[in-house]
Amino acid sequence: MQGLEARVIPNHLHFGKAFALGSGGKVQDFAGVTCTRTPIPDVESNTALITDRAGVQDDVLTKVKDFFRDQQSEWMFVLPPSLVDVSWELAKRVVVARWVRLPEMVLPRESASLSDPPSGLEIRKVSSLDEFLVWARANSMGFGSSPNFLDPFVRPESLEMKGISYYIASFSGKPVATSLSCVSNGVAGVYAVATIPEFRGRGFGTAVTAFAVREGFAKGCDLAALQSGSMSTPVYLRMGFRYVFDCHGWVVSPTRRSSKT
Repeated sequence: MQGLEARVIPNHLHFGKAFALGSGGKVQDFAGVTCTRTPIPDVESNTALITDRAGVQDDVLTKVKDFFRDQQSEWMFVLPPSLVDVSWELAKRVVVARWVRLPEMVLPRESASLSDPPSGLEIRKVSSLDEFLVWARANSMGFGSSPNFLDPFVRPESLEMKGISYYIASFSGKPVATSLSCVSNGVAGVYAVATIPEFRGRGFGTAVTAFAVREGFAKGCDLAALQSGSMSTPVYLRMGFRYVFDCHGWVVSPTRRSSKT
């Protein structure tokens, strides 16, 4: 890995490990791959991140599949851009359900264009388990899940993870949007940006993203990074983010774990 990839991918690893351990899940490093498994039934919360070509060897893939053997939801292999070419080797050895594109965007501190939050919007850092539960419920609704979806993650271990901070935005006393930042190696990774549906289109998601970015810069980071969906990309571009590369996600169904060979 080189350049931006060498800075951004370790931030994903930091966050993935913290999220897994904080939610009572498991983390395991094998040769060339880091696996994170959580009790959250969400494909992006259960990943095998390939970090070296050794990660697609038969013996390693057998260990990875054993690690996820009891997983009841989809999980996925994630390949950073420098290792996308090993997709062909992976496809020979593992049955995958589908491919997903994971666009990465970055924002250097000197390029940031962060506007003030809309009038009446209050954003604060989560500091207690009660607030953390409110954060988790708002985030779940923002992503279209049931309100209790992230409840397994609401634990003191999650709230106290080094380098990770959670932010909640409220309007007229009602929680409306969430984000979190993961600070590592001078990078402020921004994750979990979500707005409750009835409050979208009012700049609340932009504001809570900007808050997480500012917090990261205040902690000494010179770069912010996030993965963007198609609907949110224009918002991030206006903030100064720019697209830099794609990670590739190869999704594995819990009922289709067997190797082709």
